[in-house]
Amino acid sequence: MDGESLIVSQNPGVFTANAATYRDPVQEWLRDALAPTRGDAGVPVTAETVRGLPPAWYSICKIAGHVGSLPLNLIERDDEGYSNAATMHPAYWLIKHRPNPFTTASVFRETIQHHAIIHGNGRAAIIRNGRGDPAELAILQPDKWVIVLSQPDDPNVPQRKYHVRSDNPSVFIADTDVLHIPGLSDDGISGIGVLGAAKQALGLAIAQQRQAALSTKNGAKVKFLLSAPVGTFAKADEALEFIQKFNEFHSDSENTDRVGLLRNGITPHTVSQTNSDAQALESRKFSRQDVGLLMQVEQMLGDDSSVSYNSLEQKNQAYLTNCLMRWLVRWQEECAVKLLTPSQFNSERYYFRFVTAALLRGTTKERYEVYQIARQIETMSANEVRELEDMNARTDPRGDAYENPAINTVHKSPAPVPGTAPQPPTQPEPQPAARAATDTRLSSLVRAHVGNLVAVERSRIEQAAGKEENFCQ
Repeated sequence: MDGESLIVSQNPGVFTANAATYRDPVQEWLRDALAPTRGDAGVPVTAETVRGLPPAWYSICKIAGHVGSLPLNLIERDDEGYSNAATMHPAYWLIKHRPNPFTTASVFRETIQHHAIIHGNGRAAIIRNGRGDPAELAILQPDKWVIVLSQPDDPNVPQRKYHVRSDNPSVFIADTDVLHIPGLSDDGISGIGVLGAAKQALGLAIAQQRQAALSTKNGAKVKFLLSAPVGTFAKADEALEFIQKFNEFHSDSENTDRVGLLRNGITPHTVSQTNSDAQALESRKFSRQDVGLLMQVEQMLGDDSSVSYNSLEQKNQAYLTNCLMRWLVRWQEECAVKLLTPSQFNSERYYFRFVTAALLRGTTKERYEVYQIARQIETMSANEVRELEDMNARTDPRGDAYENPAINTVHKSPAPVPGTAPQPPTQPEPQPAARAATDTRLSSLVRAHVGNLVAVERSRIEQAAGKEENFCQ
């Protein structure tokens, strides 16, 4: 199905074919299989045909690829305001490393995002363990599920949202156990994909591409023609032999720039591009721009009318702001709602965050200019700069100091007085602010490490208590 219908069922917990979809699932499957959705151009507009468009493939791979490749971390904020990766939380490993035994985290997020762009809804079932913690994320095929809102007879009971299989309505999952990334929506519940929103534009682009392929297959495209006087080739075999010899002499890249000789009054005539050919090329250019607008991708390869920027960082910043950020925010919010417990979500100590610094990484010159400014206004230490550049930290106390290196210089010993013994050089005393910042940071790291150890031991004790009949003994 191209999109989803929001259905309200009066019978909570029991779903029939009529409650799951407006039409019988078998009829729906036969309709899609035998008569695929067609746009006004008369060509099938399906996920396969849309992905066959080069601009659509480029846009989908660009957006979904960045959602999959950018690191998505689960962060925990301690009582002192310091933020650290919540590596002991089960959702951290699911969303960052291994959501299920068959899929890596990047492939998982890229697949879900691809479903959200094409079909309007990307889904993954949340499989929980006995304690209710998320243990696995299983991808759900987007064209086999619809959304159902149950309306109980009791007005005091709130509505519930379910994801129901359209081919088997008896199979349904509560929305609390589904990681759901919707596209643009009319109701805020079910998303709209490009298949359901732009059949005409996509159908036109598909039809133009198909027409160009058929024209190349059935029609000959030559650069020039040869005309011979009447009676030059009395027999067809002589003309065919001449053409074959001519092509053998001038075809292939090895024969480039070879001098040709035409005899017996044979003259060449260049074949220029026709108006219809030029119009077809211009139409395909407009289709490329239409697909880029649908996907909100400003920069499209092969389109010379795209917006130009002064630097790569500005180009990526515009792409992040105008296209990618809306998807990243939806991922962060959905993961927080579905993968955290209610107490963790309400405490606001835990939150998911994409690391977009890698996308905005500029040239070496641009990065070092930013580091220089950050060091001068005392917002970054030398070790923080070295960490961003994948360098080892400095071991001296000044490596973690937040001071301006342009005005804070190392103290030098005064010149020795003639006739006196030279004094050994004195080491500069660390700044009180730098020492306090270092002590605070070390204290936070130690507290976080001890907390992780306590959490591990607590988990082991709970598991042992659940297995042993007489745990106290």
